[in-house]
Order: sequence, then structure tokens, then C-alpha cells
Amino acid sequence: MLLWRLWHAIQNPPSQQAIYRRGSVRKRLQSPRVTGMFFPWMMMFAGFGFCSASTWAWLPTLLIVSMFLLNVIYALTSGVAVSDAIVKEKVTNRYPLLASSPTGTFGTAWATCVMRLHRRSSFAWVPFLVGLISIVVAFTLVLIVLMTFVVAASESGAQASEEVNQMIMRQAAGAIGLVILFCFDHFYSLVTAALLGMLVPVDEANPSEAQVRTLGIFLTIQLAMYFVCFSVFFGTQTFGLPSLGNTVEQVVLTILVYIIAREVSLHWLWRVLVNHLNAAMPEAEAVLQSS
Repeated sequence: MLLWRLWHAIQNPPSQQAIYRRGSVRKRLQSPRVTGMFFPWMMMFAGFGFCSASTWAWLPTLLIVSMFLLNVIYALTSGVAVSDAIVKEKVTNRYPLLASSPTGTFGTAWATCVMRLHRRSSFAWVPFLVGLISIVVAFTLVLIVLMTFVVAASESGAQASEEVNQMIMRQAAGAIGLVILFCFDHFYSLVTAALLGMLVPVDEANPSEAQVRTLGIFLTIQLAMYFVCFSVFFGTQTFGLPSLGNTVEQVVLTILVYIIAREVSLHWLWRVLVNHLNAAMPEAEAVLQSS
């Protein structure tokens, strides 16, 4: 997957390059870590959130909108920061000088992008916490499904009880899919915004104009991906029966379609970036492999 290759390259910056060392003045004090009490507290919070969402009909919609809106906001601010950093180098006439170095225009843009991301103090914590929380919440929801299944298998007869157990398992399966989608969306959004932050300033030397263009293109891509995702989910729901098996199929199909759509858009954006920066694909591949 191109996503993980790009993310690995961003996480492992070209620290030997003078361009990166020149701008990377802030060092991380420590690697992200959590205490042992984080896990039981997070599991209790996840269980309470699931019960609350099952009780109040308006809460799932609020949670879904909030989760993906947080991804959009964080990724957008990161992309704008990258774009602003490159434009500032152009305004001060340092960019052509940096681009004349052995790294070339593409290497200069990449080093500036990664440097600007790592200068953000939140960059060390937010992706780490998103991944960790997603794993803990998904694990908690899987436990809920398994416990409900055990209870349903041990009970005999009661129609109402069986329907309630089926409903809980369907809701938990849908919630697991939502958590997985949220986690993937965080990293896809962040990487997409970073690439746009590199691409937009190619022919733009006005900071405000670059920020507006980054904002517009990024939001267009995000809304298109969300539209495809929710269309697939609710489209399959229309033609499916409300059983646990069909719910799992809906979730799996939606996640697969989302990942495929994201990968296609990421490959397209990567190729456009390489072409606009007058770089060959081997040069771009070398940047990813050397990180």
C-alpha cells in the first residue's frame, strides 16, 4: 500500500539532509507513551460510549460527524502548514537555492514537508493516540460481540431476547467497522494533505492563495471519499436483510471500497506531484526507500 510507504517515509525523516537539519530546530522530548491504566480506562470509556450510542438515537450521528471532522481539521492544518513553509522559502528566494542542491526540487520539497510536520508538537502524539485508541476500542467492541454471542447461544427460546442480542451484535459490528474506517481515514487524510501542501505551491508564491487552494482541493477530495463510502454502506443496506452476517458484509465492503478509492487517489496525487516537480519516478522511489 502506498499509504504505509509514504507514512513510513514521513515518520523517518531525511535527517542527514542539510535542508531538514536547517529547519528542524525543535526536537521531541520523548517518544509517545501511555501508562498501564490507559487501557482499562479506555475500554470502560468505549463500553460506556457504545451503551450510550445504543440508547440515544442522535448520539451515533454526532460521534460519526465529530470523529471524521477531527480528522479533516487536523489533516487540513498540517497540509496548510506544509504549503505555507514552502511558499515562505519562495518568498525569501531561498527555495531556488535549496532546489539547486543534489537533492533537487523534489527532494527539497519533500524535506521541507517532513521538516514542517515534525516541527508540530502534536505530530508526535495525535497519530500515535489515534492508532492506539482505535485498537483498544475495536478490541473492546469485539469482546462485546463475543460476550453477546455466548449469552445468545446459552439462552433458549425467548424471541425478544434473541432479537435484542442480534441488534447488539449488529450495532457492535457496525461500530467496529466505523473505528477501523476512522483510523484509516486519519492516516489517509494526513498523507493526502501533506502531498497537497507540496503540490499547491509549485506555481504559487502567495501564502494566502496557497492556503485557500490547499483548503479547497483537500476538502473536495475528502467529501468525494466520504460520499463514496457512505453511498456504498447505505446502498448495500438497502438491498440487504438486517442480520448480523449482512452487517459484517456491509462493513467489510465499505472499508474495502474506501481503501481502494483512497489508494487510487493517492497514487494519482503522487504521480501528479512527481510530474509537477519535474522528477522521475526512480527519484521519487529513492526518496521513499532512503527514509
